Amino acid sequence: MNNYTPGSPLNGTKKEKIMKDYKGILSAVIVLVFAVGLMLILGLIVVDEFMVANEHGGKLDSNIIELLQMSITGIIGLVAGYVGGKQ
Repeated sequence: MNNYTPGSPLNGTKKEKIMKDYKGILSAVIVLVFAVGLMLILGLIVVDEFMVANEHGGKLDSNIIELLQMSITGIIGLVAGYVGGKQ
């Protein structure tokens, strides 16, 4: 089927397919940036907490471990939602 719309610059041509490809690539890049950014922020938080705990001679706060577990679950959910939505 040809989705011809009079006056449209994308009348079922190669340009329409290219635009759909760009949209798919752009959404993949956005999800990648979100996931990598979240992991970098979490890494920074964990390293900082280890440094503070080492400096004060105490042990690592259990809330940080819980934050890490919840955040990793969220990142997995974000990526799984993207992959599930693609199919």
